[in-house]
Amino acid sequence: MDAFEILVVILSITLAIFLVLAIVATAYLIKVLKNAEKISDHVETVANNLESASNQFKKFSAPAGVVQFFTQMLRKK
Repeated sequence: MDAFEILVVILSITLAIFLVLAIVATAYLIKVLKNAEKISDHVETVANNLESASNQFKKFSAPAGVVQFFTQMLRKK
């Protein structure tokens, strides 16, 4: 066995190890991206719910403020 054959064997083993590591890393990356997609969907749902709640508060706060203003004016007299 000369130096050329030894170098080919070393490079082949290194390439095989790198290939296995790349496959495992890709599998984990796909898993993480799927979880990130689920989390972003959940965050979007929560944001929509908060927006809906704030719109409801806006609807009720204006009349409540007017009623409070008039009750305070009536109490002063």
